[in-house]
Amino acid sequence: MRQQHTPSHIRKPLLITAGVLATLLLIHLIGVYIYMWGKYVWLPGWSTSIALIGDAPDMMKPLSYGKNPNDTLVYPFLYRGLIRYNVDDGTAREDLAQCDLSKIEKITCALKKDMRWSDGTIIQTDDVLATFRGFTEFGENPTMTETLRDTRIEVKDWTIIFNNPDKDIDVLELLTYPIYRSDMVEQMKTNRFTTGSHLTSGQYTFGEQVEDTAYMNKRITLVRNDKTSLTPAWFDKIHFKFFENTSAIKNAEDTVGIVVPWTKSEQIELSERFRPYNYTTYEYFSVFFQTDRLSKSMRNALHWQIGTSLSGITDKNHSGISNIFTGYDSILPAGSIGSFADIMKKNGYMKRDDWVSQIESTPTTITGEIIYDKPKYFTNRVNSNVLFVDTESGELVLNGSFDGSVTAVIINGYQLKEFRAANKKFTYRVSLEAGTMKEWKNTYLLEGKVGNTDTVLSEILTVYYTRDAEKMAEYKKTVDDEYIARNNTPALIAEREREKEKKKEAALALDPLYYYDKDGKAFKLTIAYITGLQSTEFYALEVEKILKNLSLQAELLPLDPKWLQDIIKTGKKDYDIIIAGLSVGDSISGIGQLFDPANAGKWINLANIEVQKIPDLFGELRAATTEEQMKPIITEIQRIMEEESFFLPIATPIHTLYVDRNLKWIRDISIIAGTKSIYEIVEFASIKDAYVFDTSNKSLWRFFSWIGSLLF
Repeated sequence: MRQQHTPSHIRKPLLITAGVLATLLLIHLIGVYIYMWGKYVWLPGWSTSIALIGDAPDMMKPLSYGKNPNDTLVYPFLYRGLIRYNVDDGTAREDLAQCDLSKIEKITCALKKDMRWSDGTIIQTDDVLATFRGFTEFGENPTMTETLRDTRIEVKDWTIIFNNPDKDIDVLELLTYPIYRSDMVEQMKTNRFTTGSHLTSGQYTFGEQVEDTAYMNKRITLVRNDKTSLTPAWFDKIHFKFFENTSAIKNAEDTVGIVVPWTKSEQIELSERFRPYNYTTYEYFSVFFQTDRLSKSMRNALHWQIGTSLSGITDKNHSGISNIFTGYDSILPAGSIGSFADIMKKNGYMKRDDWVSQIESTPTTITGEIIYDKPKYFTNRVNSNVLFVDTESGELVLNGSFDGSVTAVIINGYQLKEFRAANKKFTYRVSLEAGTMKEWKNTYLLEGKVGNTDTVLSEILTVYYTRDAEKMAEYKKTVDDEYIARNNTPALIAEREREKEKKKEAALALDPLYYYDKDGKAFKLTIAYITGLQSTEFYALEVEKILKNLSLQAELLPLDPKWLQDIIKTGKKDYDIIIAGLSVGDSISGIGQLFDPANAGKWINLANIEVQKIPDLFGELRAATTEEQMKPIITEIQRIMEEESFFLPIATPIHTLYVDRNLKWIRDISIIAGTKSIYEIVEFASIKDAYVFDTSNKSLWRFFSWIGSLLF
């Protein structure tokens, strides 16, 4: 066969094309190799402005820190505390010091020896001590001032010891407070503090505080601190602008880079230059179940029914939740809770037809096990007016109580000398030795004389005594037979038949849809909800629907701020369930105070839960320094919440702040713990950046080795 050859006029262009492509590929590979392992870096320069509505902090009064909510916005850029909290997982971490938080009653902090002020001098333990003494004397946050007064602070070399015998959890908040240099504190105390007095430890130093009349805001300007012990800021300056309303911000939007939210309901329309930054805070719309009005089994059932039914149902501006701890399972009761009708029955409630069936099946002739009448004034462990005693001494303590109107108590003609009307209770000891107990039947006539009147409250307690087991069995049979004979006369049976028919008629008159107690009283739940800016009416209406589907009557109780103040003053909670929004500041551990038994009679403890372990665990959570420490604490909190079923979080509000799209390296944080977290968001932000090539460990030989790794 003749061999085919490519004509030379075709072969030459193909070779040239292949050579060009190979060269281009080589150039591309060289470019990729050089570009690889490089990174974008921040470049210093420029400035940005943060805008919000509110009052500007008074930068001439640093000891007033904690009074103005916006203090926590500005001060983290200037000053550092002994500790700070990780915004990602909520754990405490070191800042100026390494603190042992394992014992809240005695916290030991070792101050780092290389921390510097903005003038280059070292931060000393004297500065820490002077700062807290200054806050004790001149601080304007009452809670923190009180905590400081109850805390004894010692300094030993580079160590600061906080002795807190009351185990006040607020001492942890104190450790986040800004530390000032001792001579600054002295100037504050003697009113000699000026704009030039600020010596800072953070990323910035203080520049100026002025009123901008052109754009109608009060501006605080900070300047980069090049001597900070932290990673330096990338902005030359950062401005905080405090406006009176949204219109003023809108008019000045060309002069700001970040707009921080102010209220939970107001909205603002900004230009396309801004991107929305959605986040949540430690705010929760929640259902609270009154523990002193609803039994545990009832709370379990309602908790599960409402929780599962509300899953996925939220207001458009809210994000649905089933737990306050991100990444953990729901706190709904695990497994099956059983039939709701059975739970209602155990709590003494049934529907009409069930009551009718029970009434119809109730015999009018007394047989079987005898249930004796309950005493009215006598009290005993079996709650019966007939007792059987077989002890050797025949000793028995007869006790009971009257109301305050009874002034004298007589038993079988003997007046009890130790009885006092104010005490209301009486005690009378009988025995064989005293002659007040004998074999066979003993009767004790109780008489309570009411003041100087002829009124006497009385009843009889019967006690059968023997040491002989066979005789005791005979006694019980005799007593039972007598009781049956006495109560099964034709007249009494006929009376019970008539009473049975009346009960049946009354039961038949009930609405078959709902649950009732034995007296025909409907089971009705009062659902309180909050009106106004933080209204929870949406969720209250949803809960009402759920309860109606369970055949439960529900009554809605709106609470406006005026009524809330009355409840706060009186502590009276006339509801079974309340749906309210709660905000716990910059730490989830703040929820612990809502369940503190010390607040059970107060408005703040909405569920009246009295389990001391709950606030104790939240206190431990506040002191946790690692996720490993947090996990068992959270697990135990969840177990108690699931078991007690007094609290059901259902949603958290979605908030938005607005960020200039030209700002780079803005940190994404899903939960912003108050204005303090704004520092974490912009800590490493910049406007300028550049890509830096990594030329280390790169050579011709390594290039070909890299090519080989791609091919083989």
